[in-house]
Amino acid sequence: MPHLVLLLGEPSSIKGLVQRALEDLGAPGQEVTRRSYQSWSDLLGDNSSCGLFAERSFVLVEVEGDLGPFPLHMTPLLEGPEADNVVLLAVNQLPKELSQGELKGRVSVYRDEPLPRFGRDRIRWIENQARGLGLSISSDGLAFISDAFEDREEISGELRKLSMLGRAVSLEDVRSLCLGDGQRNLVSFLDLLCARRDVEAIKTLEALKRDQDLLPLVSATYNRFRLAFYAHRFGEGWVNRNLSPRPYAMKMAMRAVEAYPLAALRDFVWELIRINVMEKMGLGAGWARFDMAVFGLLNSSRGRR
Repeated sequence: MPHLVLLLGEPSSIKGLVQRALEDLGAPGQEVTRRSYQSWSDLLGDNSSCGLFAERSFVLVEVEGDLGPFPLHMTPLLEGPEADNVVLLAVNQLPKELSQGELKGRVSVYRDEPLPRFGRDRIRWIENQARGLGLSISSDGLAFISDAFEDREEISGELRKLSMLGRAVSLEDVRSLCLGDGQRNLVSFLDLLCARRDVEAIKTLEALKRDQDLLPLVSATYNRFRLAFYAHRFGEGWVNRNLSPRPYAMKMAMRAVEAYPLAALRDFVWELIRINVMEKMGLGAGWARFDMAVFGLLNSSRGRR
Protein backbone atom coordinates (compact mmCIF):
# COMPACT_ATOMS: atom_id res chain seq x y z
CA MET A 1 0.00 0.00 0.00
CA PRO A 2 1.39 3.48 -0.81
CA HIS A 3 1.99 6.57 1.27
CA LEU A 4 0.80 9.70 -0.52
CA VAL A 5 2.96 12.84 -0.49
CA LEU A 6 1.40 16.01 -1.93
CA LEU A 7 3.80 18.62 -3.32
CA LEU A 8 2.18 22.06 -3.62
CA GLY A 9 4.12 24.70 -5.51
CA GLU A 10 5.37 26.18 -8.76
CA PRO A 11 7.03 23.78 -11.26
CA SER A 12 10.44 25.26 -10.45
CA SER A 13 10.02 24.34 -6.77
CA ILE A 14 9.07 20.67 -7.20
CA LYS A 15 12.62 19.33 -7.24
CA GLY A 16 13.37 21.03 -3.93
CA LEU A 17 10.14 19.74 -2.41
CA VAL A 18 11.00 16.19 -3.53
CA GLN A 19 14.40 16.49 -1.84
CA ARG A 20 12.79 17.70 1.40
CA ALA A 21 10.27 14.84 1.35
CA LEU A 22 12.95 12.21 0.70
CA GLU A 23 15.07 13.52 3.57
CA ASP A 24 12.09 13.38 5.95
CA LEU A 25 11.28 9.85 4.78
CA GLY A 26 14.82 8.72 5.53
CA ALA A 27 15.73 8.24 1.89
CA PRO A 28 17.90 11.21 0.80
CA GLY A 29 19.24 10.82 -2.73
CA GLN A 30 16.87 7.93 -3.47
CA GLU A 31 16.09 7.38 -7.16
CA VAL A 32 12.60 8.58 -8.11
CA THR A 33 10.61 7.18 -11.03
CA ARG A 34 8.36 9.55 -13.02
CA ARG A 35 4.94 8.38 -14.14
CA SER A 36 1.72 9.84 -15.49
CA TYR A 37 -1.84 8.85 -14.59
CA GLN A 38 -5.32 9.87 -15.68
CA SER A 39 -7.24 8.71 -12.59
CA TRP A 40 -6.86 8.01 -8.88
CA SER A 41 -7.79 4.37 -9.35
CA ASP A 42 -4.95 3.80 -11.82
CA LEU A 43 -2.49 5.71 -9.64
CA LEU A 44 -3.30 3.82 -6.45
CA GLY A 45 -3.73 0.48 -8.19
CA ASP A 46 -0.31 0.58 -9.86
CA ASN A 47 1.45 1.59 -6.63
CA SER A 48 -0.40 -0.51 -4.07
CA SER A 49 2.29 -3.16 -3.77
CA CYS A 50 5.78 -4.15 -4.80
CA GLY A 51 7.46 -7.48 -5.26
CA LEU A 52 8.38 -9.68 -2.32
CA PHE A 53 12.07 -8.82 -2.56
CA ALA A 54 11.72 -5.40 -4.18
CA GLU A 55 13.30 -2.33 -2.62
CA ARG A 56 11.30 0.64 -1.42
CA SER A 57 9.95 2.59 -4.40
CA PHE A 58 9.35 6.31 -4.93
CA VAL A 59 7.16 7.53 -7.79
CA LEU A 60 6.76 11.18 -8.83
CA VAL A 61 3.48 12.03 -10.55
CA GLU A 62 3.21 15.52 -12.08
CA VAL A 63 -0.48 16.19 -12.67
CA GLU A 64 -1.18 18.35 -15.73
CA GLY A 65 -4.89 17.56 -16.04
CA ASP A 66 -7.44 16.70 -13.38
CA LEU A 67 -7.52 13.41 -11.50
CA GLY A 68 -10.94 14.35 -10.15
CA PRO A 69 -12.08 14.10 -6.50
CA PHE A 70 -10.18 11.63 -4.36
CA PRO A 71 -12.32 8.47 -3.91
CA LEU A 72 -12.70 8.17 -0.15
CA HIS A 73 -13.50 4.47 -0.40
CA MET A 74 -9.85 4.01 -1.42
CA THR A 75 -8.59 5.51 1.85
CA PRO A 76 -7.69 2.03 3.21
CA LEU A 77 -5.17 1.75 0.34
CA LEU A 78 -3.05 4.50 1.92
CA GLU A 79 -0.38 3.85 4.57
CA GLY A 80 1.87 5.97 6.76
CA PRO A 81 5.35 7.34 5.91
CA GLU A 82 6.95 3.94 6.56
CA ALA A 83 5.20 2.43 3.51
CA ASP A 84 7.29 0.53 0.96
CA ASN A 85 5.68 2.50 -1.87
CA VAL A 86 5.65 6.30 -1.80
CA VAL A 87 3.75 8.36 -4.36
CA LEU A 88 4.94 11.97 -4.66
CA LEU A 89 2.11 13.90 -6.29
CA ALA A 90 2.83 17.41 -7.64
CA VAL A 91 -0.38 19.46 -7.57
CA ASN A 92 -1.38 23.12 -7.80
CA GLN A 93 -3.81 22.96 -4.90
CA LEU A 94 -4.67 20.58 -2.09
CA PRO A 95 -7.66 18.34 -2.94
CA LYS A 96 -10.24 19.04 -0.25
CA GLU A 97 -10.92 15.32 0.25
CA LEU A 98 -7.28 14.85 1.30
CA SER A 99 -7.38 17.56 3.97
CA GLN A 100 -9.77 15.62 6.18
CA GLY A 101 -8.63 14.64 9.65
CA GLU A 102 -9.05 10.88 9.20
CA LEU A 103 -6.31 10.91 6.54
CA LYS A 104 -3.74 12.38 8.91
CA GLY A 105 -0.63 10.22 8.81
CA ARG A 106 -1.61 8.64 5.50
CA VAL A 107 -1.02 11.84 3.51
CA SER A 108 1.99 14.17 3.88
CA VAL A 109 1.90 17.70 2.49
CA TYR A 110 4.88 19.85 1.43
CA ARG A 111 4.19 23.44 0.44
CA ASP A 112 6.52 25.70 -1.46
CA GLU A 113 7.26 28.87 0.51
CA PRO A 114 6.82 32.17 -1.37
CA LEU A 115 10.00 34.17 -1.89
CA PRO A 116 10.27 36.76 0.94
CA ARG A 117 11.06 40.28 -0.21
CA PHE A 118 13.56 41.27 2.47
CA GLY A 119 16.00 40.18 5.11
CA ARG A 120 17.28 36.88 6.35
CA ASP A 121 14.07 35.04 5.48
CA ARG A 122 14.80 35.79 1.82
CA ILE A 123 18.35 34.43 2.10
CA ARG A 124 17.08 31.37 3.97
CA TRP A 125 14.62 30.73 1.11
CA ILE A 126 17.44 30.91 -1.44
CA GLU A 127 19.61 28.64 0.70
CA ASN A 128 16.81 26.06 0.93
CA GLN A 129 16.33 26.13 -2.84
CA ALA A 130 20.07 25.66 -3.31
CA ARG A 131 20.14 22.77 -0.84
CA GLY A 132 17.39 21.09 -2.83
CA LEU A 133 19.76 21.13 -5.81
CA GLY A 134 22.61 19.71 -3.71
CA LEU A 135 24.29 23.12 -3.85
CA SER A 136 26.36 24.79 -1.12
CA ILE A 137 26.85 28.56 -1.50
CA SER A 138 28.93 30.88 0.71
CA SER A 139 27.07 33.41 2.86
CA ASP A 140 28.40 36.27 0.70
CA GLY A 141 27.26 34.45 -2.42
CA LEU A 142 23.75 33.95 -1.02
CA ALA A 143 23.51 37.62 -0.04
CA PHE A 144 24.70 38.67 -3.49
CA ILE A 145 22.08 36.51 -5.25
CA SER A 146 19.42 38.00 -2.97
CA ASP A 147 20.45 41.51 -4.02
CA ALA A 148 21.08 40.90 -7.71
CA PHE A 149 17.90 39.03 -8.67
CA GLU A 150 14.32 39.94 -7.81
CA ASP A 151 12.16 37.25 -9.41
CA ARG A 152 12.00 33.70 -8.02
CA GLU A 153 12.24 32.19 -11.51
CA GLU A 154 15.41 34.20 -12.13
CA ILE A 155 16.88 33.01 -8.85
CA SER A 156 15.94 29.39 -9.53
CA GLY A 157 17.53 29.60 -12.97
CA GLU A 158 20.77 31.02 -11.58
CA LEU A 159 20.90 28.32 -8.89
CA ARG A 160 20.50 25.61 -11.53
CA LYS A 161 23.34 27.21 -13.48
CA LEU A 162 25.59 27.28 -10.40
CA SER A 163 24.77 23.66 -9.54
CA MET A 164 26.56 22.62 -12.73
CA LEU A 165 29.88 23.52 -11.07
CA GLY A 166 29.58 20.41 -8.92
CA ARG A 167 31.34 22.00 -5.93
CA ALA A 168 30.92 24.61 -3.20
CA VAL A 169 30.14 28.00 -4.72
CA SER A 170 31.91 31.23 -3.73
CA LEU A 171 30.98 34.87 -4.20
CA GLU A 172 33.37 35.09 -7.15
CA ASP A 173 31.68 32.10 -8.78
CA VAL A 174 28.33 33.89 -8.49
CA ARG A 175 29.73 37.10 -9.96
CA SER A 176 31.40 35.25 -12.82
CA LEU A 177 28.51 32.98 -13.85
CA CYS A 178 25.42 35.03 -13.00
CA LEU A 179 26.26 38.51 -14.24
CA GLY A 180 26.90 39.89 -17.71
CA ASP A 181 29.92 42.12 -18.27
CA GLY A 182 28.00 45.37 -17.80
CA GLN A 183 26.25 44.27 -14.62
CA ARG A 184 29.47 42.75 -13.27
CA ASN A 185 31.31 46.04 -13.83
CA LEU A 186 28.51 47.99 -12.15
CA VAL A 187 28.59 45.85 -9.01
CA SER A 188 32.40 45.91 -8.97
CA PHE A 189 32.42 49.71 -9.20
CA LEU A 190 30.01 50.08 -6.26
CA ASP A 191 31.95 47.58 -4.14
CA LEU A 192 35.32 49.15 -4.95
CA LEU A 193 34.01 52.64 -4.19
CA CYS A 194 32.57 51.45 -0.86
CA ALA A 195 35.92 49.87 0.03
CA ARG A 196 37.76 53.03 -1.12
CA ARG A 197 39.98 51.16 -3.54
CA ASP A 198 40.61 54.33 -5.51
CA VAL A 199 42.57 53.23 -8.57
CA GLU A 200 40.46 50.12 -9.21
CA ALA A 201 37.21 52.05 -8.75
CA ILE A 202 38.21 54.71 -11.29
CA LYS A 203 39.42 52.08 -13.75
CA THR A 204 36.09 50.23 -13.49
CA LEU A 205 34.19 53.50 -13.89
CA GLU A 206 35.99 54.14 -17.18
CA ALA A 207 34.96 50.68 -18.38
CA LEU A 208 31.35 51.41 -17.40
CA LYS A 209 31.27 54.57 -19.48
CA ARG A 210 31.75 52.53 -22.64
CA ASP A 211 28.52 50.52 -22.30
CA GLN A 212 26.46 52.01 -19.46
CA ASP A 213 24.02 54.92 -19.46
CA LEU A 214 24.64 57.58 -16.82
CA LEU A 215 21.28 57.67 -15.01
CA PRO A 216 21.09 53.95 -14.09
CA LEU A 217 24.60 54.23 -12.63
CA VAL A 218 23.67 57.37 -10.68
CA SER A 219 20.59 55.60 -9.31
CA ALA A 220 22.51 52.46 -8.30
CA THR A 221 25.25 54.54 -6.65
CA TYR A 222 22.68 56.62 -4.76
CA ASN A 223 20.89 53.51 -3.50
CA ARG A 224 24.13 52.08 -2.11
CA PHE A 225 25.55 55.28 -0.58
CA ARG A 226 22.22 56.41 0.84
CA LEU A 227 22.46 53.34 3.09
CA ALA A 228 26.01 54.28 4.05
CA PHE A 229 25.02 57.86 4.93
CA TYR A 230 22.04 56.82 7.06
CA ALA A 231 24.07 54.08 8.77
CA HIS A 232 26.83 56.60 9.57
CA ARG A 233 24.30 59.11 10.86
CA PHE A 234 21.79 56.89 12.69
CA GLY A 235 23.46 53.49 13.01
CA GLU A 236 23.18 50.16 11.20
CA GLY A 237 20.28 49.01 13.37
CA TRP A 238 18.18 52.04 12.42
CA VAL A 239 18.75 51.36 8.72
CA ASN A 240 17.81 47.69 9.05
CA ARG A 241 14.63 48.52 10.98
CA ASN A 242 13.43 51.36 8.78
CA LEU A 243 14.74 50.64 5.28
CA SER A 244 14.94 46.81 5.22
CA PRO A 245 18.03 46.80 2.96
CA ARG A 246 19.29 43.67 1.24
CA PRO A 247 22.09 42.07 3.31
CA TYR A 248 24.84 42.33 0.69
CA ALA A 249 24.14 46.01 -0.01
CA MET A 250 24.13 46.71 3.73
CA LYS A 251 27.39 44.87 4.26
CA MET A 252 29.13 46.91 1.57
CA ALA A 253 27.52 50.14 2.81
CA MET A 254 29.08 49.50 6.22
CA ARG A 255 32.48 49.33 4.53
CA ALA A 256 31.81 52.81 3.19
CA VAL A 257 30.92 53.93 6.72
CA GLU A 258 34.38 52.83 7.85
CA ALA A 259 36.12 54.36 4.82
CA TYR A 260 34.58 57.85 4.63
CA PRO A 261 33.64 60.63 7.07
CA LEU A 262 29.97 61.51 7.51
CA ALA A 263 30.31 64.89 5.78
CA ALA A 264 31.81 63.29 2.66
CA LEU A 265 28.97 60.76 2.42
CA ARG A 266 26.39 63.51 2.94
CA ASP A 267 27.90 65.69 0.20
CA PHE A 268 28.21 62.74 -2.19
CA VAL A 269 24.59 61.63 -1.75
CA TRP A 270 23.37 65.21 -2.17
CA GLU A 271 25.42 65.61 -5.36
CA LEU A 272 23.97 62.37 -6.77
CA ILE A 273 20.47 63.75 -6.21
CA ARG A 274 21.41 66.97 -8.02
CA ILE A 275 22.93 65.07 -10.94
CA ASN A 276 19.80 62.96 -11.29
CA VAL A 277 17.49 66.00 -11.26
CA MET A 278 19.62 68.05 -13.68
CA GLU A 279 19.98 65.18 -16.15
CA LYS A 280 16.23 64.58 -16.19
CA MET A 281 15.67 68.30 -16.83
CA GLY A 282 18.13 68.24 -19.73
CA LEU A 283 20.49 70.63 -17.91
CA GLY A 284 23.11 68.13 -16.76
CA ALA A 285 26.81 68.03 -17.53
CA GLY A 286 26.82 64.30 -18.26
CA TRP A 287 29.63 62.09 -17.08
CA ALA A 288 31.85 65.04 -16.11
CA ARG A 289 29.78 65.94 -13.06
CA PHE A 290 29.51 62.33 -11.92
CA ASP A 291 33.30 62.01 -12.27
CA MET A 292 33.78 65.09 -10.09
CA ALA A 293 31.42 63.71 -7.44
CA VAL A 294 33.34 60.42 -7.31
CA PHE A 295 36.72 62.19 -7.23
CA GLY A 296 35.47 64.46 -4.45
CA LEU A 297 34.43 61.45 -2.37
CA LEU A 298 37.73 59.66 -2.92
CA ASN A 299 39.64 62.86 -2.09
CA SER A 300 37.95 63.26 1.31
CA SER A 301 39.81 62.56 4.53
CA ARG A 302 40.10 58.89 5.42
CA GLY A 303 38.21 57.12 8.19
CA ARG A 304 34.77 57.69 9.69
CA ARG A 305 35.51 61.00 11.45
